[in-house]
Amino acid sequence: LINHHGLKLEVNESWSGSTICTTGYRGEEVTHNAYVTRADRLGKPDVILVFGGTNDSWAGSPWGDYKYSDWTPADLKQVRPAMCYLFHRLKELYPEALIYNIENTELNAICGVLASLREEYDQIANTFLMDDSVKNRLVGVGYLSKQDALNYGCVGPFGRASGIEMDVRMAGIDAYSKLYDFRPVVSTEGDCYARCKVRIEEVRQSIDIINEMVGRIPAGEVRVDVKGNPEEGSSALMRVEQPRGEAFYYVRGNGTKFLDRFRVRTPTSANIPGMAGALAGCDLADVPNIILTIDPCISCTER
Repeated sequence: LINHHGLKLEVNESWSGSTICTTGYRGEEVTHNAYVTRADRLGKPDVILVFGGTNDSWAGSPWGDYKYSDWTPADLKQVRPAMCYLFHRLKELYPEALIYNIENTELNAICGVLASLREEYDQIANTFLMDDSVKNRLVGVGYLSKQDALNYGCVGPFGRASGIEMDVRMAGIDAYSKLYDFRPVVSTEGDCYARCKVRIEEVRQSIDIINEMVGRIPAGEVRVDVKGNPEEGSSALMRVEQPRGEAFYYVRGNGTKFLDRFRVRTPTSANIPGMAGALAGCDLADVPNIILTIDPCISCTER
């Protein structure tokens, strides 16, 4: 837009994770970076673009009722009165500026689908976790202590169900560095039921992450072709948190389009020893449940 119309950017007051109102994530008071506060810091604009409200929704900020005058600090803690105050304040401070409120209908549609999916998922997940027959088959079965999980080097939901608070996403690599807050889902029971609980909560967590990150998708091409060849002797490694846990990649180039070396350590490769420990001494009838709650990919271990 700026390039097309030959405009000049006066001020960029976009803050990742910020809300229009002064109530942020986890109900925290965020007056310092709320839209209603930053409205005073836009310089001398001719055009003002406002793109907000997404984080208010994801943070669960209170909606309140529309109010068009006589705002109090308590009013600004709620989305609707804060929105009214924001546009009033912008017109008051910048009477000659053109103000545009940007709506992204495609991203809103994604969030709408996720909201519907979350509602149905919660019903199914809660029914499963509260079912007595499920508990009878899974509670106390396939137990692996935290110390054993550490000794075996377990990763992913398998390790986290035994109390290991480790997730590669905690390192803040790439887009995860922009998450407002990330904490791994951890349980301490270490049995089949705990592993199911962790996986169920991680689906909910994934929905929350998508809701938070979808509003930050930049404009431009989704798929970008990579051109050129890696230099002779160049190498790279990467750790990624996959659904089963940490995957480790190593590549080395030789100056051509063909790699000199490519190595992968999959999560299952790390979890096989722990699975053997969880299976030790169990009843034959419990073997399928123990293996399924660990969810190994046996073909991934063929190295």
